[in-house]
Amino acid sequence: MNLIKIKTLSWLTRKDYMEDKKIVCKDCGTEFVFTVKEQEFYKEKGLENDPKRCKACRDKRKQEKENKPAK
Repeated sequence: MNLIKIKTLSWLTRKDYMEDKKIVCKDCGTEFVFTVKEQEFYKEKGLENDPKRCKACRDKRKQEKENKPAK
């Protein structure tokens, strides 16, 4: 997006402009995209940190936690 377009969108400041982010999963090393839509969802929910794992690894980790026996 160039500066001219940003000026036309007066409600959108340069600070608020988001782009898709490429992130490397800390578990499997796969590069995944953290989309603008996902970033907006995180922001709405008050989540301040970007995800560190891809969807497959997040799902796997969640499943492992659910299958852990209670202490």
